[in-house]
Amino acid sequence: MRCVTGLAVLFACVSASITVAQTPETLYSWDDHTTQGWVVWGARDAQASTLPNVKWNLASISGASGDLVVTEVGNGSFGSYAGGQLWIFDGFDRARANWGGVKGNLDVTGLNTIEMDIKHNSPTATVNVNFILSAWQGDPNIGGIAQTFTSGPYAITNTMSTISVPINGLPSRFRGNIANVIVVPDEHLAAGNLTWTMSAVRSVGTPLAYRDIVTNDAGTPDEGIDGAFPLNTADMLAIVGNPGSVSQVGLSRNPAGSGSLQWTDKGGTGDVGSESGASIGWGNGAGWRTAVPGDPSDGNGYYERMSDFSNYDRMTVRISAQDLVNPSGSVAIGGVFIQDEANSLGTTLPNLNLTTDGQYHDLVFDLSSVSFLKTLQHWGIDVAPHPNNIVFNIDNIRLWNSTVPAGVPGDYNGNGVVDAADYVLWRNGGALQNEGVTPGSNTPEDYTYWRSRFGATSGSGATLAAAVPEPSSLMLFVLTLCGSWWNRCPRRPNATTRLN
Repeated sequence: MRCVTGLAVLFACVSASITVAQTPETLYSWDDHTTQGWVVWGARDAQASTLPNVKWNLASISGASGDLVVTEVGNGSFGSYAGGQLWIFDGFDRARANWGGVKGNLDVTGLNTIEMDIKHNSPTATVNVNFILSAWQGDPNIGGIAQTFTSGPYAITNTMSTISVPINGLPSRFRGNIANVIVVPDEHLAAGNLTWTMSAVRSVGTPLAYRDIVTNDAGTPDEGIDGAFPLNTADMLAIVGNPGSVSQVGLSRNPAGSGSLQWTDKGGTGDVGSESGASIGWGNGAGWRTAVPGDPSDGNGYYERMSDFSNYDRMTVRISAQDLVNPSGSVAIGGVFIQDEANSLGTTLPNLNLTTDGQYHDLVFDLSSVSFLKTLQHWGIDVAPHPNNIVFNIDNIRLWNSTVPAGVPGDYNGNGVVDAADYVLWRNGGALQNEGVTPGSNTPEDYTYWRSRFGATSGSGATLAAAVPEPSSLMLFVLTLCGSWWNRCPRRPNATTRLN
């Protein structure tokens, strides 16, 4: 097997796949006493010219206390106003991405909420704060479109408050492509300069028993091949059709079934001049390419964030290998996990043998030897050299926890019972747990399966269709439920806009 610890860095040219669900976690806590890339924009920055009617402030920013502290200092210089507006944001960065440049996007697909704990120091003032998320559609280096989602205003005082921003209604591409977390205090001229303290930013949701990190399904955000790339330069030549350039040439999307990533791997010894055995990887970054998703000729941008796979101890790769010369043979497949490719820190899991009969097989890798699942940069597979050309198809890669009891089939939100809430999640196109049809998808067949299981719990029988409400009464229940919830919630702006 080719060593994957001496990896050529391809981060400048490839994009990464959107995952089905991210692990809820603390995104920022500033325990290291740095700003972790957070910055503040005010009168001296570009925002002053793009929004000329706003009265801007100036401020310093520090993480030295263990919180993020923004101290306003506007006094008329540089056109600043005491109590003017600020933009406080995470600087296109995340705490665990530790090398220079734009690192990429936060993936919160499948989660419910982003929270921030925040207060200011005035004993009397209440200041409204808006929370903005921005996401890229396209490559920002060559002219992409930024989308924004604004939630608020939230009334903040000198008591630590938690802003809870609902995100499960955002489009899946947006949730997988969040480039910025932005906090915008409104103008507070009467209160004058304030000091803002933020103690944590969290993503919130129910951890899943499994997480599909590669799907290749038609219509999914990764569009089949967006996230896939060769893990080192030698592997490019092992892919039939790739001339050895940093690209996805030779990779394609096979539309058969639910879709798969396909390539033909050259037969050979694996030595120079006889390349064989590609290493194919993925990463948690922008789930876009450019104008034509899935087109290898359409350029790539790779802005990754570290992934957190610490909830899981197993990885299942659903893969087929077809060797027309030797269909009863086998090829060795290893699992690859990379913490930091710039410093060549990686782990290759022991080989598993895959039959070359052209049929899909599930290879289950034990992740217990991977010590850095909390801070993971890349993951993938490594194909051992083989004598004949082999056509590979990867249908799905799933992470799961062998210690978590199996869920209730049809219980799409994981609350232990198949009920109307599961229908609401399916209807809204959400990520489904405990699917019994096509895992990692949301299809009309999932409705039929939910209906057949309605009322089931962990101890109930396989089919309880008689308990399901008729569609008309079910819809009335859902509409009543949603209407009641909506009437209790404050109205929030929820607009998607283009930024120039």
